[in-house]
Amino acid sequence: MPIETIVTPDVITRYTQAGFWGSRIWTDYIDETARQAPERIAIMDSAGSLTYAEFRRAIDHLALQLVELGIKKEERFGIQLPNWREFVIIRFALAKIGAVSVPLPADWRRKEVEYVLGTSEAVGLVVPLQFRGRDYVSEYADLGASVPAIRTRLVARADAEPVPGWRSLGSLLDGSREPAGAGGLASLRPGANEVDLIVTTSGSTAAPKMVVRTPNCFLTTTRQFVEYRGLLVGSDVVAGLAPIARGVGYWIGVAAPVVAGCTMALLDRFTPEAAVQWIARTRATVAIAVPTQIVKMLDVPDLDRHDLRGFRLFVNGGAAIAPSAAEEAERRFGCVIMSAYGAVEGGIPTCTAVDDPPEKRFRTVGRALPGMEMRIVDDDGRPLRPGSPGEIVYRGPNVSVGFWRNAEGYRQLFDDAGWFRSGDLGVIDEQGYLTIVGRKKEIIIRGGINISPTEVEGLLQDHPALRQVAIVKMPDPVLGERCCAYVVPAPGASVTVESLAEFLAARDVAKYKFPERVELCGDLPTTGEGGKVLRRALEDDIRTKLEREGTP
Repeated sequence: MPIETIVTPDVITRYTQAGFWGSRIWTDYIDETARQAPERIAIMDSAGSLTYAEFRRAIDHLALQLVELGIKKEERFGIQLPNWREFVIIRFALAKIGAVSVPLPADWRRKEVEYVLGTSEAVGLVVPLQFRGRDYVSEYADLGASVPAIRTRLVARADAEPVPGWRSLGSLLDGSREPAGAGGLASLRPGANEVDLIVTTSGSTAAPKMVVRTPNCFLTTTRQFVEYRGLLVGSDVVAGLAPIARGVGYWIGVAAPVVAGCTMALLDRFTPEAAVQWIARTRATVAIAVPTQIVKMLDVPDLDRHDLRGFRLFVNGGAAIAPSAAEEAERRFGCVIMSAYGAVEGGIPTCTAVDDPPEKRFRTVGRALPGMEMRIVDDDGRPLRPGSPGEIVYRGPNVSVGFWRNAEGYRQLFDDAGWFRSGDLGVIDEQGYLTIVGRKKEIIIRGGINISPTEVEGLLQDHPALRQVAIVKMPDPVLGERCCAYVVPAPGASVTVESLAEFLAARDVAKYKFPERVELCGDLPTTGEGGKVLRRALEDDIRTKLEREGTP
């Protein structure tokens, strides 16, 4: 039974005739580069490097091994690996035989993994033997009891078959034994409008959504970045600092290099020092990171001693970066900062451009990508004029094409005309640049007056004593809610309620928007490694503190 999507013949015709969709799939790009530049480095990671010729052979070899193991077209296969070459190889080996990859963040625990694998009825899973002191094989020893569809369990970077019931991925990648049916991959080739990927949302407020994608919809996003923006060429080296099992980390760290035919340099253990050293060591020209990572890298001592002369582009995604941090990053790294905006469920409608003015690069998320339509609407869905704040809605060839066996959930976010209701609040200016001003669900209501946390954060992002800030609601017996600021101070800086009030007052900000409590912290909690800030965790934290203090 085919996986249900919104991809109808009419949709295919519309986007194909417009030039956004075609017949190519991901492995076509890899095959092409392997023919034209076989000795070009495809992947660098902690285990070394692979040329494009080696990369292609590994994909083809593993694809046939997976067929021998009984993996069939449209069957789902979980991939819970860090930023290792094995992630990329098995992702595209599955794609080559028409199976569906289900990436799982390496830091997810059993509860999340069981939910996604069970809901998707996954038939296989690959994990590391160990990573960051965690024994995945022991943790998932009885996984088959809770996920009965799983029949193939693989372990990466295991010297031998680890325990009964698990197979070494390395033994399958061993080229000394030619699998049966070699040369028959062409007959297994899937179409560009068939599902090859299920990506999960962060699940920060509920069970993660399982978003269905085809080569065409994700290739459109990638080609919009690589070809339209002209940002990558074959000689580039892209440092993947963000986790590649998540949205922007995969998009820029894996997908974009494949389309451009350039090198992906995957860092598996992020620390600020390791990231700077990795960029220098690999001679990276481009990097993808989330704001938390970029901010921490700015605190690396003696940053100037690292040879970053070839480094020209830092792509930020996953959340907004403070304008002051973006400006400092450009100055100290000698590069340009680009930001992208979007959602796993909805796709990517905008990103900034390298030739945008600094004010637009630092304070907006750019203009609509080719083929993407974007509007600001009021609560009744009526379009608003430029400069008016409202909900961001968008549609186009790179949006997702369904939720796994959850058509009703998809319809709740997409209307009948294909517009994705983002839940984000934004403003589009006269030039078409989009500025994010908040989330509808995160509005703080103080004495009946609405306050956008994102707006206050944006106002405070230029404060020299702040490295990061998150504004959350705290309960109040009289006003209902007030603003609380969780602050990561700049090194050696002091931050108080009074200093924030003085800063905002000097900018003629209404007093009711001022934070009325400050909580200092070393890091803000995020969804996984450096993802979006977990506001709910901060709201729970301040509520608990108020209860302990005896505040009603």
